[in-house]
Amino acid sequence: MKRILIVCNTNSSMSQSAEAFLRHLTFSRVEVYSAGITPRNIHPLAVKVMKELGIDISQNHNRSVNEFYNDRFDFIITLQDEAREKS
Repeated sequence: MKRILIVCNTNSSMSQSAEAFLRHLTFSRVEVYSAGITPRNIHPLAVKVMKELGIDISQNHNRSVNEFYNDRFDFIITLQDEAREKS
């Protein structure tokens, strides 16, 4: 099974949404994770917008890229230049 890590600065909205979309679009046939350089709580508007699209991220929690330091991924997607430079 392919493994993907999506990295952004805070893991509070964009990467959480991208993780959920990829998981949804691949029917969970791909392991998808998201993380942030400096994690913050998931933004309530991200939860609201995703719920309007039929995807529930209300139970997600934010993660630091450090949690995945020893893991292997087929793809690492960075959503911001700062995240790419620091990861």
